[in-house]
Amino acid sequence: MQIMKFTSTVLALAALALTKQALAEIAFGTATFTSGSAAGSEYDVAWIYSEDACSWTWVANTGNNPCGTHFTLNNDYTYYLGGCGTSSFALYNANSNTLNSFATTDGSYSDSACVSADGHFTIQQQYTFG
Repeated sequence: MQIMKFTSTVLALAALALTKQALAEIAFGTATFTSGSAAGSEYDVAWIYSEDACSWTWVANTGNNPCGTHFTLNNDYTYYLGGCGTSSFALYNANSNTLNSFATTDGSYSDSACVSADGHFTIQQQYTFG
């Protein structure tokens, strides 16, 4: 009886942890390199909203269609964008091909103090999902 109760508790805690990760708010925007070996490069990028935007994940080169490209974020979930250029712009869960959430326009976040091995870059958030 004690083992069953312990197992149920562990399973409930694991489910809660997975739910928290799955419900992460995702940000999408542009990283623009202003110096270094990548100066002049611009990328469509994504990150978990509550985490450091300077640690983004590449989605597409800016100017190319980012829809359909699979990308994995720090929560170990893989996503893709759909409905680019439409009012149905949305984030999908790649493993199940299910809708995660529709985009909300959000250009309020910007960070110009990001640095990587490729140079200095700025981040401009354009959308939020979740």
